[in-house]
Amino acid sequence: MRRSLAVGGRRASKGRDVSSQFVATVRGGVRAGLGTREARGHVIRVTVHRSCYPATMTLVRRKSELSPLVTLKAKGVFRFDTDKRPTTWIRFAARYAKTHPDARFLLVGGGRLFEDCVQLARDLGIIERILFVGHSTDVGYWMKKMDVSVLMSSFEGLPNVLIEAQYLGVPVVSTPAGGAAECFIEGVTGHILSCAEKTDLDEACAKVQALLGRAQDASVFEAATRDFLDPNFSISKMLENFLRITCQPIQHA
Repeated sequence: MRRSLAVGGRRASKGRDVSSQFVATVRGGVRAGLGTREARGHVIRVTVHRSCYPATMTLVRRKSELSPLVTLKAKGVFRFDTDKRPTTWIRFAARYAKTHPDARFLLVGGGRLFEDCVQLARDLGIIERILFVGHSTDVGYWMKKMDVSVLMSSFEGLPNVLIEAQYLGVPVVSTPAGGAAECFIEGVTGHILSCAEKTDLDEACAKVQALLGRAQDASVFEAATRDFLDPNFSISKMLENFLRITCQPIQHA
């Protein structure tokens, strides 16, 4: 059996990462009085369009497979930029590979740190263990091949990649960046790590190991989809929340 990991991110704008810009904008709003009791905000979660996945999954039969001798496939799907911490991901893979020589890793995405990460993998002696896919329009195909999806971000909003992985039957491990902990059922479809800034790689390895064998487990993911994913992240739920919030009568002070 094989297992894989995936990571992803967004390109920085004018030298500052997207998450930092978002935080600065929110802080500016708070200073302007938007964070007071008189001004309340509502959160409408992002959604995932489930109908995209069945068509994507038909690609699996037409693409080459990783070696059947691989015992773990860990994936990362992200932008190779500072807020996604791709070098931490590479170091995690190196740490895991020390005690699991049959493990293989898969990274999907591109960005300004891509070549640095390839070189780091070479320096750590695991370049032959990692498949660097680069930019891909078939992310669902790669995700479906994984045993675990790992996210090492220091900043996030609500990471769609964690939701998408679960819809495809792949458990997740993530730092507690942003709303990551809201995206899965702790101990069932994933594990949250203790710290986003100073990630304990040994903890990450242990959490990944604990989830092996859970990928594509219908008894886990059919229930998770019905009871957690659809009620929280479906398009119909987003529209319901949007209409409920926007159609409320304006209350004047």
